[in-house]
Amino acid sequence: MTWMLKLYPRAWRERYGDEVEAYLDSEPVGFRTALDLLLGAIDARMNPQPITTSSATEGKSMLSRIIACERKSYYDGKQGAVWMIGISLAAVLLAGGMQIRFGPSEFTQGLLNAAFPIALWITSFQASAGRRHSRASRIVLAVVVSGLIYAAFLGIARLGDLI
Repeated sequence: MTWMLKLYPRAWRERYGDEVEAYLDSEPVGFRTALDLLLGAIDARMNPQPITTSSATEGKSMLSRIIACERKSYYDGKQGAVWMIGISLAAVLLAGGMQIRFGPSEFTQGLLNAAFPIALWITSFQASAGRRHSRASRIVLAVVVSGLIYAAFLGIARLGDLI
């Protein structure tokens, strides 16, 4: 999995590469770690940051700084609930509007069925792994995964029509 570090800019690899390699060698690497590495590389390329050390971070490893950031809450319970309800409601209203305008179809049924799973995924991703990545990479991943979830529910709706 250390080959994925080649996706990062050279300055980033020079500053953090040895530490991340040591971490990858010491821990079992799964899909989530691979996804984090890929999104981190996209973020490092799209939003390059100056690689410096300050007195506040001097002597602290990158991993300890990430863990310290994990302790800070990105979304509290109320804000997460508002996002969950808002995204679900928007998808349901979109599907309802499409049904009124174009009539019932497997496309609108797939969207109705996928509304809550899409909202659940987006909200949980933003509250956990997503906060470590740039807004652009979060939006790209949200659109891609939401499309995959919708495609799965559309396939289920089409299969239901065949049966």
